[in-house]
Formats: sequence, C-alpha cells, structure tokens
Amino acid sequence: MFNNSLCWPEPLNGPILPVGFGVLLFVAAKRRDLLGRCRYPSWLPIVGVAAWLLTLDLGYNSLGGIAALWK
Repeated sequence: MFNNSLCWPEPLNGPILPVGFGVLLFVAAKRRDLLGRCRYPSWLPIVGVAAWLLTLDLGYNSLGGIAALWK
C-alpha cells in the first residue's frame, strides 16, 4: 500500500510553516514601499497575527507526529 518513508516529511512541514509565514507577515508589516500608496486595512494585521498563532499551535502539535513515526 503506502510506503512509510513517504510519511516522515509530513510532520516536518508543521514547524516550518510558522517560520515562513512569520517572515512574510513581518516583511509585509515593515515594508511600506511594497504596495506604494495603497494601505492595509487596520483589521488585516490582526487577522494575520491570529492566523500565525494558529500555525504556531498546529506546528507544535505536529511535533508529536514525528515521535510517533519512530515507535
């Protein structure tokens, strides 16, 4: 059926996603020249940080899947 060696990268994606998403949020918040004269709505950074916190939690929970692979 399924090869177990194909399953080990899946839990590693969980901790990597918050790092990349956090970098994108930071750059978008600090670099005003990226959009020119366009401004973000005031609610957008709040939603972005909430989504980032969710990815942090999901990434932390995925670390348990790594330990389960070696049992």
